[in-house]
Amino acid sequence: MDLPVEEEREEYLKRLLSKVQEHEVKEEALSNLAKRTPGESLANLQSIFSLAVRNAQKQGVKLNNDILLNALEEFMYGEKRENNEEYNRSVAIHESGHAYVCSLSGEKPSFVTIVSRGDFGGYMQHENSEK
Repeated sequence: MDLPVEEEREEYLKRLLSKVQEHEVKEEALSNLAKRTPGESLANLQSIFSLAVRNAQKQGVKLNNDILLNALEEFMYGEKRENNEEYNRSVAIHESGHAYVCSLSGEKPSFVTIVSRGDFGGYMQHENSEK
């Protein structure tokens, strides 16, 4: 069985969201999540969505865009780590270099962060090219 393409992932996420009674998730967040998950199975999308719902419940708030996208990053890269300002500055310089080289090569960076997670000091994602 083939892995779902972006449109199929977005439709699946909409279906999952329809089961949540109260939320503040906008369609753009679902579209963003679908774009950022090429090569992910529906089971992985279910896990990301379930993590987001659990995190919203723990925080005592409605599921929202930030919680959903944070769940994606937590699922893919690990839990968030706090660092000092000097470390964050060096990571920012490093990741901006990745984004710059990506742009020079004719590609587009779709997401860059200096938030440390798991073994990553920060990271950059290339624009989805599954089409």
